[in-house]
Amino acid sequence: MINKTRNIIIIGSIVVLSLVGLSFINYRKRRIATISKLFEGIEEVGSNQGFASETFQKMMSDAGWKNGEEWCSYFAKLVYIKALPSLESDIRNWFSGSSQMTYNNVANGKTSKFEIVEDGKPMKGDVVIWQNKSNTGTGHVGIVVKTYLGNPNKFDAIEGNTNYQPGFSGQGQLVDIVPHEGKVGESDSVYSSKILRGFIRLK
Repeated sequence: MINKTRNIIIIGSIVVLSLVGLSFINYRKRRIATISKLFEGIEEVGSNQGFASETFQKMMSDAGWKNGEEWCSYFAKLVYIKALPSLESDIRNWFSGSSQMTYNNVANGKTSKFEIVEDGKPMKGDVVIWQNKSNTGTGHVGIVVKTYLGNPNKFDAIEGNTNYQPGFSGQGQLVDIVPHEGKVGESDSVYSSKILRGFIRLK
């Protein structure tokens, strides 16, 4: 019953937010962050095997996720599709299940609607990409949901396939908000085995 109620809330909230006009770029960026938070706390069942929310699993499958695949990038793709429905075709074109391929697609001009940002302060709604030091073809993805005045290197990101939440004792990973501090090209306060590669931003 709890899961059914949560599913109704998620779907209803997305519909309401999606009906709001896309006139202002800054509003659209904030909406990405707002919609992403609707999924906070959704848990994985097993390791990359599925999700406790049936509605969320259907949404993830529609975004391209398949059983057994790591899902942080697909989660960000799902949020962007729901937040920016008028750009869905473009998002599906450049967003991949691979964090590094997603970054490279934008860097190589596969979209004219988004850009790579490697300097300056992150903004709400940015996709943040990390790259593993041990295997530069892999990494991790999040969405910036909070920035901090006076500290351009500090931000919070909501991330799929993480288990940062203090006290979390579930069997799989979950969607969680993680605080970060670090510069592009360096490790940050949370991921010592990764470097912060950069941000993808709606133009």
